[in-house]
Amino acid sequence: MLRHLKLRGLYAEPGTWRIVWDAIRHRSSRLTVELADFECHELDVINMTHLTGEESQERFEAENGRMDIVYSLATYLSGLGDWDKTLRIWFDGEEDSDRESVGSVGSVEVFEQGDEDMDLEG
Repeated sequence: MLRHLKLRGLYAEPGTWRIVWDAIRHRSSRLTVELADFECHELDVINMTHLTGEESQERFEAENGRMDIVYSLATYLSGLGDWDKTLRIWFDGEEDSDRESVGSVGSVEVFEQGDEDMDLEG
């Protein structure tokens, strides 16, 4: 059974990640999701570790009214929040419609029960 998913150094076109987040959100068992240098917005990267089903860390709201991306994503993955404006901006490209697509790069690590590892490189 999958228990730990690590996504490291990835970037993907807007609109490509919601299906992954929805699959994690609707899992019947809990999962630790770790993002390391996960680029989804030209201004920053996401670094977080979250156990689904848990509440997110403290909510942070920026001056522009957007919630912190880590809070929004963790809350969504745990089924405790909706696909909010922050997630639409970071993952759907709501404000970045003219951003040049560079495809996906980086690696994915999947940790199975029994400490077996699987590395997938992009």
